[in-house]
Amino acid sequence: MMKPSRSWCRLYKSTKRRWDPAIRAWAERLLQRAVQIWEQAGRSDHPYLLFCLNELAQLYYMQGKYEEAGSLFRRVLPGYEQARRFSQPYQAY
Repeated sequence: MMKPSRSWCRLYKSTKRRWDPAIRAWAERLLQRAVQIWEQAGRSDHPYLLFCLNELAQLYYMQGKYEEAGSLFRRVLPGYEQARRFSQPYQAY
């Protein structure tokens, strides 16, 4: 099973602030493919998947696709909260 490399998301991150629609369309396809690969691998809680979902949500938000962005942000938030809980086990809530 092919894993998306970190460089996919890094490459996207370096180009996402450009206004060129072709680059944004390419970045959207790239992130969607990375998400698809992680989901096929059965790693729905992997940090790289959460990162790619978050970046895709930000891209949708910047494009004005607020419904899609909101659903992705809601999907990512529990994973980030769980990761934070494990990274700081002694913090009082």
